[in-house]
Amino acid sequence: MTPPVKVIIPWRPEPTRQAGFDWLLRYYGHRFGADAVHVETDETDGPFNKSRLINQAVSQHAGQVCVISDADAFICDWTLRESIRLASTGGQTDPSAQKPEPGGNFSPASPT
Repeated sequence: MTPPVKVIIPWRPEPTRQAGFDWLLRYYGHRFGADAVHVETDETDGPFNKSRLINQAVSQHAGQVCVISDADAFICDWTLRESIRLASTGGQTDPSAQKPEPGGNFSPASPT
C-alpha cells in the first residue's frame, strides 16, 4: 500500500512563469488530486530560499511520500510513479522488473 503523496512545489510568484506553473498544478492535481499538491509560497523581498520552503513544507507532511518539484519542472508519469513506489517500499526494487547489465548496472527489463 502506498502512503499518501504530497507534491511539494516551492514558489515565488513571477508573471513570466505563471502559465507554466498553472499547467503544472493542473497536471499534478489531475494525477494525484488537488489536495495532494502543496505549494509553499515565498513572498519575501530577499533572495529566494528554496531549501527553506522545501523544509517548511516537508515538515507538515510526516508519514507521506513527498515529491519535490520545481515550479517549471515536469516529471513524467513513469518516473514519478516508480519513485513513489520505491520511496514507499524503503527503496526495495522489484527484481522481476529489472535485469543486470554488464558492469553491474541495472535497466528496466525488456518485454518478453
